[in-house]
Amino acid sequence: MLTAFLFACLLQDTETIPRTHREGYQAALVDYDRAVSLAESDPRQALQLIDRLFDNKKIEKKDRRLVFERLAGQVSKAFDFFPNQARGRIRLILAKTDSENAASLIAGAVADLKSSVDAGVKSSEEPFRNAKIAQERLKYVKPPEPPKDTAAEKAFRDSWQKLIDDRKWKSARELIDAKGSSLTPPSKKNLIRETEDRCHKAVAATLEEFLKALEYNSRPQLLRQIRPAEYARTFSLPAENDILGSIPELDWARSERDLLDRLRQTDLSPKPEVALPLLNDLIARMLETETLEKTVENWWFKSSGQIAVHFLEETIHGLAMRAKDAEPGEGQKLRETAEKACSKWAEALSRVPRDFLLRNPIHDNPKRLAVLLDEFPVSSAEVDKINLEACLLGASPDLALEQMISEISRVRDQQEARLSKESSRRLLTELVAATAAHELLAGKSVEEVAKGLQEVGRSLAKSGGPVDPGHWGPKIERVFSALK
Repeated sequence: MLTAFLFACLLQDTETIPRTHREGYQAALVDYDRAVSLAESDPRQALQLIDRLFDNKKIEKKDRRLVFERLAGQVSKAFDFFPNQARGRIRLILAKTDSENAASLIAGAVADLKSSVDAGVKSSEEPFRNAKIAQERLKYVKPPEPPKDTAAEKAFRDSWQKLIDDRKWKSARELIDAKGSSLTPPSKKNLIRETEDRCHKAVAATLEEFLKALEYNSRPQLLRQIRPAEYARTFSLPAENDILGSIPELDWARSERDLLDRLRQTDLSPKPEVALPLLNDLIARMLETETLEKTVENWWFKSSGQIAVHFLEETIHGLAMRAKDAEPGEGQKLRETAEKACSKWAEALSRVPRDFLLRNPIHDNPKRLAVLLDEFPVSSAEVDKINLEACLLGASPDLALEQMISEISRVRDQQEARLSKESSRRLLTELVAATAAHELLAGKSVEEVAKGLQEVGRSLAKSGGPVDPGHWGPKIERVFSALK
């Protein structure tokens, strides 16, 4: 019968629970699921659990399928939540073995199942008809009376519930051992099991939100932009001393959050001594996730891997930008550092089974790292071949200078973006000198020549200014001076 109920429930409409009400309904779902699982084996405990849902005035949506709102307009999977139906079924089960209270239990079941039918739950129609038939047979009806705890039991349960509501599951478990003498052995056993279930389900829900936050904020710059209060809320995790037992996923999440804290303190282009140790730790945490889920899609691996690779990309880009302003020897060291970081990443992925990587891809663009390495400046051999003196000493200096200016302009158009600062400086110096010589030979004045070279002069100034401007004589030196 339970299977038929669950199948029919799939046809029920869903109700979206806003994020602001999520925790209350998630806790209610824990009670509901526990009550359904205990309906046959311990119906009295199940009835106590389900009654709590009706005592909680904040739980307004009943006998619906629930989905929980997530970030970016997404929703969770649907959860069955039919407390009227469940309580009616539990009361019918109890009525079979409690002849003294059978009439009130069946009357309560009729009321519960009618409420469920009125809410549109098709699977409640048949048990509602059966409950009415059972009620007619008894010929006696009295209002349902909820099971009553003794004063000591009620005080104990209130204390226990307060700890559960405060998400202090370990303290709640310790309370049962210390002050649960008023409970019967079966009730105590069930309450211990319920405490553990509540803890593990609440942690599972929190970890699901943590993973979603990782997925939505996988780029370092997004993590840096989150305000502290929002970051603390978005990536919140239960305190270690509130948890029952050890949960590997939670232990990993705490380690990952420590790395996120460090990442948020870095600059957009972090220095190598800051970026590389953090990158190594991000890669290590990513590799640890492989064991958390091996059979299906591993969101632990994908989410942490995307953060690691995006930080790697950011690091390489930052090193390339630093190399453009560095001295030639220092620029080469920065490139070697970037290549070592890429090798470290490749080595890490080589230790992960290929089929696992195919199920859990983490690269938005596998060629992105190679593209970023191409951003590093190079010292062009073509710049070293430029020989202005040879042009001036030749038989046709005017023609030779035109060819040189054309060749220098070609190299500038094709390679300037990748030239080191020093190579770019030399290239632009040669371009100004060659153009000035050509124009001066044509009879132009220094002022006229300088006016036509203003754009090149600005680029040359950004690269550090001309190299030995007096090398080609006083007139060309005056052209360089006029560009300042």
